[in-house]
Amino acid sequence: MEEEKINIIMRQTTYTAEESSNKLTHFNGDVLNVLRDYLNIYQSNKSDKSANVPASVNQQIYKEFHELFKSPKMK
Repeated sequence: MEEEKINIIMRQTTYTAEESSNKLTHFNGDVLNVLRDYLNIYQSNKSDKSANVPASVNQQIYKEFHELFKSPKMK
């Protein structure tokens, strides 16, 4: 099974068999994570998305309304 995973990694990347084996060990046998690392694709956490700016102007407006009414100044 490990040899099959190494072959998959070698077909999809420019890694040698030794590099593929090392990366596979580093990522606990997860081929997808090895490929993501090779392509510099990193999954973001849900908490990172909450820090992002809203996608539309309308979302920004409602976010500001929410923050305004939530603030202690309104009491």
